Amino acid sequence: MPVWPPHKCFLVVKVDGSFFINHVFPLGLATAGGVQGNVADAAVDILHSMELGPIKKWVDDHLFFRYATGGGTLLADGSFMPFSYAHGLVDIYGKSSPLGVPWHPKKWNDFAFIFTYLGFLWDLLLHTVTLTDEKRLKYKNKLIIILDNLACGKRMSCKDAMSINGTLSHISFVIPYGRAYLANLSSFISEFPMKYAFRHPHTSVVSDLKWWLGILEKDLSPRSLTPRGDPKDIDL
Repeated sequence: MPVWPPHKCFLVVKVDGSFFINHVFPLGLATAGGVQGNVADAAVDILHSMELGPIKKWVDDHLFFRYATGGGTLLADGSFMPFSYAHGLVDIYGKSSPLGVPWHPKKWNDFAFIFTYLGFLWDLLLHTVTLTDEKRLKYKNKLIIILDNLACGKRMSCKDAMSINGTLSHISFVIPYGRAYLANLSSFISEFPMKYAFRHPHTSVVSDLKWWLGILEKDLSPRSLTPRGDPKDIDL
């Protein structure tokens, strides 16, 4: 994202004794995310106006949906007529090309009923979502490192506490009952006087982290996304 020329003087970096001016927003700049998000939102609005989508977006990860316009029927001879759709990948690339959208050359998948998005495995047919094995193992190893350090008597940094809290809060979407095991960690984070401080966590925090480790050490059951329906009075 180009930087407004009068603001470039505030984006100077020093490397090996030399000074360089950023002409575009650098990754990690707090104010850059909002600017990039505005442009991404505008691109989504334009693609929606072209009848592509619906589109779900989180930062720079885009998820396109489409609905069948025909097909999906069993013919008299026993064969199955495949579904037909109003658009596909070719249309998305073709219509977004004039906008200059820099789609990643490798991080993409064709339309499917089962797909990975934001580290979760979504199943549109069964209406379920679960954590991918890749992410499960990654987060398990992250917990093991933290717990091993605590077992050696080391203190936990505020940065590590916030990092693991963010990770566990993210996956609590597929493990809803895990939210009950985040309160002690959140309370512990609030006790840090500054983000560079180190503290010994309470035993309740260690116990909760061990509970999460036990959950991530085994295969996870998918979470159902099927609507529960209207509330019912069962006279309790």
